[in-house]
Order: sequence, then structure tokens, then C-alpha cells
Amino acid sequence: MSNSSGSYMLNDILYICRDKGIFEVVGKEKTKDLIKAIMDLGNKHDCNDYEILHGIGEEIGICH
Repeated sequence: MSNSSGSYMLNDILYICRDKGIFEVVGKEKTKDLIKAIMDLGNKHDCNDYEILHGIGEEIGICH
């Protein structure tokens, strides 16, 4: 069983970053680096990759 609440919290953080324009400021490569770091953090806490990227992964060109 994964940590769904943690996964969706990380998903919310990604949406906040998008809405605040952070991804546009840092550019595509650093955005991918940030998301990979968030995914690694989530994996250390038994989070689910699909839930972390749900909806936003496709928007920013990263799949689980």
C-alpha cells in the first residue's frame, strides 16, 4: 500500500510550482531535474509515481 496522501501532496506542490510560474522561470531541463528530485523524495516515503504526476506529468512532458 502506498502513501497516497503524501503522493497527492507532492502532486499539489507541482501544481503550485506551475501556477506560480516556477517552471517557466527555471526552464524545461531544470523543471525535469526538480520533478525527478521530488519523485526520488516521494519514493523514499512510499509514494506512488502515478499519483505524484497525476494530471501534471503530461502537461510538462514527464510520464511516470
